[in-house]
Amino acid sequence: MRVRFFQKTTASILAGLLILAAPGVGTAESLAGSKGDRRFAVHFPPGSTGDCPKAYKAYVAASGHSAYATSFYSRVVDLYII
Repeated sequence: MRVRFFQKTTASILAGLLILAAPGVGTAESLAGSKGDRRFAVHFPPGSTGDCPKAYKAYVAASGHSAYATSFYSRVVDLYII
């Protein structure tokens, strides 16, 4: 009797949580084609035609991307005297 009551209670609680959480799933927006909030802009030298700029543009255009991690490269470059 006690186990059956526990199972029904657990099922009811999980069903209620599912009903409350379901509307939030639909409000998530797609990141396809959007760069979002950027801390550091991705910098490619002008005229660069290698694989990196192409891969970055393809990644941003793809559906389901989450973030493109990059380091702020200019800080490292400024430390060297060329």
